[in-house]
Amino acid sequence: MKNKKIKIFAKILFSLFVIAVMTAAVGIAILVGEGYYIYDRVTAQRGIEDIVQQIQDAEDYVPYEEISPYMKDAIVAIEDHRFYSHAGIDPYATAKMAIINMMKGEVVGGGSSITQQLARNFYFTQEKKMSRKIAEAFVAFELEKRYSKEEILTLYLNIIYFGNNQYGIQAAAEYYYGITPSELTLPQAICLAGFPQAPSVYPDDPVKAEQRSRKVFGAMQKYMPQYTGEDAEEVFRSLPVPQSGGNPEKS
Repeated sequence: MKNKKIKIFAKILFSLFVIAVMTAAVGIAILVGEGYYIYDRVTAQRGIEDIVQQIQDAEDYVPYEEISPYMKDAIVAIEDHRFYSHAGIDPYATAKMAIINMMKGEVVGGGSSITQQLARNFYFTQEKKMSRKIAEAFVAFELEKRYSKEEILTLYLNIIYFGNNQYGIQAAAEYYYGITPSELTLPQAICLAGFPQAPSVYPDDPVKAEQRSRKVFGAMQKYMPQYTGEDAEEVFRSLPVPQSGGNPEKS
């Protein structure tokens, strides 16, 4: 009798598990469908190539070879250190954020690759809906199919927001330091690379800007072998944290 009850209980548990899996699968399928619909609609309204061409035709567009290597390394290290190895989405970062989202019971954001951030800038808002994140992923995959990593990184650096109404690396380098993007030093690049995460905070708060800069340089040393031998304190001794209002030489 006892064994029979155990078997019945086991069957009930298995049935509930199957129902849960099927329900989750249906829910995921619906979300993917909604995401694809959004992706298809926005790209039909305006093609990816059209947006890319507009960015590249802009007067202040800076080509890849005219951007300081320090700037490129710093932004990749802090924003997406697996940028050169993934196909548009970092599966590790995505899985981590999926777990956090499930634990919190809502989409809290984060975990977006550079390509996903570029896709968001092209078509979407900061709205935290899963269907929007999936649509963003479809655009990211399309970007990776059509453009090289160097092209994607260059587009990203040309449109990202650095605070104080400065969009793109040309405007940011000139506003904060009075130089061109090719002239950015390691300390300057470290500082600027930290701004996009909170552009309304870091540029006008020297203390928080330095804290963020240390995190950027820490990521560079952790993920990029060429920086492991750099003396952090020597770098931060000359850290040029901009004061509120941008480049003091312009005032």
